[in-house]
Amino acid sequence: MRQFILLMALILVGSIVNGQSFKATAQSNDSLDHISFLSGVRYAEVLISPSQESQLGKGTILESVFAGVVDYLHAMNFEEVGFSSDFINHRMPSVCEKTSVSIDYAVSNKAIVDFTITFSSCKGEWWEYKSSYPILIDGWGKLESNVFQRLKHMHGFAKPAYNKNYREHLPLELTKWKESVIREHITVEQDDPLEGIYENVVEDRIRGKYRIGIVKEEDEYIMSYIGGALNYEDWVEGEMKAKLIETANPALFKLKWKTDDKSLSEIPYAVFELGTMNVVWPEGRSELFVKIFPAKTNGSASSGTGFALSSDGYIVTNQHVIDKAEKIQVRGINGDFSKLYLAETVVEDRNNDLAIIRINDSGFTSLGQPPYSISPNLSDVGSSVYALGYPLRASMGDEVKLTNGIISSNTGFKGDITSYQVSVPVQPGNSGGPLINKEGEIIGVINSKHLGAENASYAIKGSYLFNLIQNITPVPLIPTANSISSKSFTEQVKLIKNYIYILEVD
Repeated sequence: MRQFILLMALILVGSIVNGQSFKATAQSNDSLDHISFLSGVRYAEVLISPSQESQLGKGTILESVFAGVVDYLHAMNFEEVGFSSDFINHRMPSVCEKTSVSIDYAVSNKAIVDFTITFSSCKGEWWEYKSSYPILIDGWGKLESNVFQRLKHMHGFAKPAYNKNYREHLPLELTKWKESVIREHITVEQDDPLEGIYENVVEDRIRGKYRIGIVKEEDEYIMSYIGGALNYEDWVEGEMKAKLIETANPALFKLKWKTDDKSLSEIPYAVFELGTMNVVWPEGRSELFVKIFPAKTNGSASSGTGFALSSDGYIVTNQHVIDKAEKIQVRGINGDFSKLYLAETVVEDRNNDLAIIRINDSGFTSLGQPPYSISPNLSDVGSSVYALGYPLRASMGDEVKLTNGIISSNTGFKGDITSYQVSVPVQPGNSGGPLINKEGEIIGVINSKHLGAENASYAIKGSYLFNLIQNITPVPLIPTANSISSKSFTEQVKLIKNYIYILEVD
């Protein structure tokens, strides 16, 4: 009896399938032609949640359903079919060359019911196909094959050959701010510290290494796209990328940001500091841009960190902090951040990014005797270390910041033997600050971070600082006694921070 009912159901399905025109059961716009749309796409991205994807490879019903869907999409002749995780690093000139495919269904009485497949475009248009008949889980071949066959009945047609002329296009919002116009505007108009052309420091796996321009137009900062996006056919030079919304902090802006598919996001913020812009997202992701034009802003100062080498005014920092400085000022001597002291460069080491400056100011008396010692010895991998410095002052303030971690490697970027790699988080402004071990010894000088990795920072080893000190005549009396080695971590920090200074460089 069960076999007879099943046979009748299949006959009914067959008769309906033979008579249908494969029209979508629902779509976002009745005038949209799905076949024409499919002519303009090359790839099919099957949307699947992380929890669903974790069930793949475990012989579940879900796995069989998705396998049948993927098999069918392959049979439709898409150039590539995959899940969202497969498309994370996928580079394509236009996001509109891809259709998103979502699946919905329920399980009832050993059958898949209410099975629905939906095709969506880059502009959010969609076509939905829903089955009115159950798909058997067992009894008539594998579920994967049953899903495949049902899709042929529901949807039916193969994808036409790719034709670029049918590809959809994302909306276009042009401004006048192309690169040439921005350069002319900044040359002619009054120099604004935020205006300029910025470039991604690290090539993003989705957006690429692209450039943007920022200008102030009618009391509002706007950001225009200039070039470099991986989906370059979706973007035009001078197109609106974002609007910057002012906050109470002059260096912090809320963004109305267009993502790579031009959907609007109002959750990121932009932090401006030292010729850089850091776009920060709530989940912790950030993109660092460096200003490449103008190379120098009139009247602006950059900032870094330095620490006392001796009581008579010698201070250690990075060479890149004071490079080509016309004026160096030191803030925070003896805990006074309201007073600035003039300093001059004594010796530089470009190869190892080290420099020693000295206070040269009529109001200066003494730095005091530093409580730490400076060690030239090599430290072991796994040793606990910490850094003190003044990162991102515009948004984080002038109070010294503490971060800690361990020595990850005795070599730096690309195996550089002059540096340690450490897990201590650092930001722009930390440059020139000390790397300190748990005994209160300075074992290195922070100078950079790996922008493409999490918590991978670098510090020049103390032995190279010792070598540089020998080039000073007379050699300054550096601290050899360590008065804090037996003190607790918090007590060490309290005593050391009075010898860590802000360097402001014009």
